[in-house]
Amino acid sequence: MFYHDLKLNIQDLIRQAVKKEIGIDLDKIRLDLPPSPDLGDLSFSCFEVAGRVKQSPAEIASSVASAFATSFARGYGRSKKASADKSLVPRNDTVKAQAVGPYVNFFIKDDVLFSAIISAIIEQADNVGDSQLGQDQEVVLEYSSPNTNKPLHIGHLRNNSLGDSLARILKSQGYKVHKVGVINDRGAHICKSMLMYQKYGQDQLPADRKPDHFVGHFYQMFEQKMVEDSTLADQAKEMLIKWEDGDPEVRALWKKMNDWIYAGWKVTYDRLGNTFEKLYYESDIYQKGKEVVAQGLTDGVFYKLADGAVEINLESENLDKKILMRSNGTSVYITQDLYLAELRGQEFPEAHKFIYVVGMDQEYHFKVLFSILKKLGLEQNFYHLSYGIVRLPSGKMSSRAGTVVNADDLIDEVVGLAMSEIKKRTDEVNSDLAESIGLAALKYYLLHVAPRKDITFDAERAVSFEGETGPYIQYTYARMQSIKIKNEKLKIKNSQPKAGPPRAEKLKVILNSDEREIINKLGQFPEVLERSAENYDPSLMAHYLFELAAIINSFYHEHQVLKAAEDEREQRLMMLEAVSIVIKKGLNLLGIDAVERM
Repeated sequence: MFYHDLKLNIQDLIRQAVKKEIGIDLDKIRLDLPPSPDLGDLSFSCFEVAGRVKQSPAEIASSVASAFATSFARGYGRSKKASADKSLVPRNDTVKAQAVGPYVNFFIKDDVLFSAIISAIIEQADNVGDSQLGQDQEVVLEYSSPNTNKPLHIGHLRNNSLGDSLARILKSQGYKVHKVGVINDRGAHICKSMLMYQKYGQDQLPADRKPDHFVGHFYQMFEQKMVEDSTLADQAKEMLIKWEDGDPEVRALWKKMNDWIYAGWKVTYDRLGNTFEKLYYESDIYQKGKEVVAQGLTDGVFYKLADGAVEINLESENLDKKILMRSNGTSVYITQDLYLAELRGQEFPEAHKFIYVVGMDQEYHFKVLFSILKKLGLEQNFYHLSYGIVRLPSGKMSSRAGTVVNADDLIDEVVGLAMSEIKKRTDEVNSDLAESIGLAALKYYLLHVAPRKDITFDAERAVSFEGETGPYIQYTYARMQSIKIKNEKLKIKNSQPKAGPPRAEKLKVILNSDEREIINKLGQFPEVLERSAENYDPSLMAHYLFELAAIINSFYHEHQVLKAAEDEREQRLMMLEAVSIVIKKGLNLLGIDAVERM
């Protein structure tokens, strides 16, 4: 974007001015938006410089503004990082600098600002905001990781939304992303649902019931029956031993019930738009972890206890001692994670980072895991993207108590609420539109909160067409499409040629303060996208989209578009086109559809 080159030029001129007037070198120069468009388009704070030289920030701002003006008039400041196209070197009257207290505020000429942002966005369209920040870097992103004894639940929805959105954001910044998942398909907890089916299922089939819900029913039954029969836990363990010994009957039951789970999950994943490059199954890898422990024992990384258990002491790293192999020779959960990390290192040798999207209740587990991996000589860059729990207004949920909200039930609820909102506005029943709005409500609500924060999910609030919600942003996009369609109809009615937006250079661009606010907000999009990638935080993009939608909706209330004078109308139509492009791209990065009408 030309806007990026323009900012690089301004940053270079600030750097020169500070060097000349203050005598210090600045590596990074941050430019912010002033609190009001009347105060300029960009702002440089002099507090940091003042702190280094112990001078008044206001005096420094005045000196920098004067030096900036002198350097700009002489044509200095062309950034080496900026485009090699000499036509992009700003004219002398392009930018004005003004000291306001401790800040230097920069005013960019109307036509230059418009062309630098609006025209560039329209020209780039689908690629707007994309960069090569992660060029030649591969990321292995693990998320979802459900258990095959129950359907996906609301916690999985947050996990999947985070993982899918982060993959989209990283790809936009040039990273090669490998989306992987772990299927926890064995263990005593899996045998609990198998045992109940064996006792009470009577060879039933899921029939009209979603198959993963059918299996989940038997898992919940186990906890209920435990009240009557305390030996069930031991029976489940015995079944697990039979499974590990390859008992044909137990293995056949395991496969049948897992296949039901996978069939049910597929429907949910397809509905959410989630796909994976590769899935790892615990049943395939759980034994392999023992080989890693045996090698670590030989290398002296681990040691044996008197009872034969294998342990590692991590107290020097403010962690505890950790058992890696029980005295009876069975492995613990972290053991398979050791092997899986080693396996992925072999399968993705070029990956520079391995990200695990897992709830914050597993933070200690990953600290231990990463510490052990380092001691085993695995030097890959491991990162735990920790996220908070999802509560309902009624409180925390429990799988065992049967108070967990299934993902399918929650999706159905928000889609139903979306349909109710549609019916308030039209007699037309559109199930596809309700699905898009419902999923937008769900995903946005789960993503607009920073990952580490807990969420109390409120379905009615999420589906609202007002406030910080997915449907509100979808509505904003649809409204702009409506204006675009009305404009085309007016052209046809007036026998005018149907054509795309005019080029900015053919317009006499005069911006009011509200238009400048919108345009400068659009100019922030690439930076917000980059920060979302660097911080692994889709909430930054979610908040940005809401703020952009809010100011464009305020603009509608204050200013005419189609009834404005010709140049002003075309200028505003171009601005709305650019906003539409950015909102559509931003929603896509969150895994949300931009609907054409609502």
